[in-house]
Amino acid sequence: MGPYVNNGWVEDVTGMIHKGSTLTKMYDETTNKGNARLFIPNTFDVYVLAASVDALKYLPQGLTRQNVVDGITWEQYAEWAVNIARGEGKGKTMLPANSQGSQLLYPMGGMGMAYGAKFPEFAADGFKKALGIIATIAAGNGFYSEQTQYSAPTDPMINGDVWLTFAHMSPIGVAYNAAPNQWVIGAAPKGSKGAGSTSGAWCWGVPKGAPHADLAAAWIDYVTTPQVNYELCTNFGGMLSPINEVAPLLGSGDVVMTAGSKMLGNTIVSGVPSANYKDWNAVKLLYHDALNQVLNTKQVPGDAFLRDLDAKCAALKN
Repeated sequence: MGPYVNNGWVEDVTGMIHKGSTLTKMYDETTNKGNARLFIPNTFDVYVLAASVDALKYLPQGLTRQNVVDGITWEQYAEWAVNIARGEGKGKTMLPANSQGSQLLYPMGGMGMAYGAKFPEFAADGFKKALGIIATIAAGNGFYSEQTQYSAPTDPMINGDVWLTFAHMSPIGVAYNAAPNQWVIGAAPKGSKGAGSTSGAWCWGVPKGAPHADLAAAWIDYVTTPQVNYELCTNFGGMLSPINEVAPLLGSGDVVMTAGSKMLGNTIVSGVPSANYKDWNAVKLLYHDALNQVLNTKQVPGDAFLRDLDAKCAALKN
């Protein structure tokens, strides 16, 4: 959205918002300029934990289902992943590791933030601690063997190949809605600094000179009606609504949306700084380099390797 905001290519849409609806301020730095609102978030996300009920028997000693809902630690997550693999004879924990349309940097970025790393950042102590969690799972053969085939855990969750994952709430929501009694949805696991998650928003804007600006304004008024926006978020698998008045509409069946909403008050959340980089996909692939190094060696990469990733990331900045 940066070029559209900075170059004046879109209209001020402040007056198009449905009367009585108020928006989260989480994305104002990106969507607003001065007193003008140039984009309106329609949905946004965080990353949540999903666990099959079949995996609960392998929980680390002392943990309960409610602990999973409230948020376990990353160390407990790693122990759980290894327990599952040992008990089932194969890894059933997943990172979305397909490099095509890659989503890997988001869960790995959230893990790093839980230990104090910035996003994106590789050589920081916090990110090395996050890689240590991944190395523990890898050393215990805890990862799903086909995870590199998927950029989202939905299908492996639905077919029973994956029992434990930390992923974008929308694909998790699709799998959850397919079999609600099969899944426990929990908050992002915690590191030494708390829970961490990236968060992105999808937005509406109206180009200047749009030939049907009146219809665009009517559409924005419609989709920012609380009930309509609630239904939109629900049909995306359980995205979060940027409209504050949607919260009272959440019911007992909105498990994924409720889990994400509860995280907002006590989670370190980073936006997606893609506009700061010449090629965001190239930044994404650096996380694949980090993951593959861990999977191949079963240990945290050396400082020289991680500093090289930081240097490559810095070279991609605008």
